[in-house]
Amino acid sequence: MKLITNIPTVHGKGFTLRPFSPRDEASLVEHINSSHISDRVSNVPSPYTAEHAKAWLEHMRLNTASLWRGVKPKRLDFAISVSGCVVGSVAFIDVKDHMAQVSYWLGQEYQGHGIMAEAVREVVSWGLRDCGFVRIWGYTWSDNKASQKVLERAGFTLEGVHRKVWPKNGEFYDSHMYAVVV
Repeated sequence: MKLITNIPTVHGKGFTLRPFSPRDEASLVEHINSSHISDRVSNVPSPYTAEHAKAWLEHMRLNTASLWRGVKPKRLDFAISVSGCVVGSVAFIDVKDHMAQVSYWLGQEYQGHGIMAEAVREVVSWGLRDCGFVRIWGYTWSDNKASQKVLERAGFTLEGVHRKVWPKNGEFYDSHMYAVVV
């Protein structure tokens, strides 16, 4: 992985990808709770409170500070902003030297407008070009067809299905694994 010292700002059609900011607290709470994220993401609490948002934003602040010091990141997070409000996120999590996992969410009222596929494409392009990744992968739960379409529209290829991988609310869900490889 190449040395990354900041999260850039990228302008898309009707949205901006940017680093998180302390002023994002209220919009994080609003859009995470309105979009059923906790139903689809195993580590997001429900309800998502202001305390959760404050802790997350502090984590993002510390992560950004470590990038400035040249520390190799474990994750790289972009806020998706519309009219100054955070309505979603795209991130590289589980970053390794040559690869990373992509993760994303979008507030319910912004879904279905092509924002997420474009945002994922932009972040993946940055990851391949500026981070030096040769493999970027993502997964979705079996019943999350919209997320599968996002990955397909962003240029990912289905590599396989892993059975009963993700526990949530006493049930186990299959994982559809997608990747972009250069």
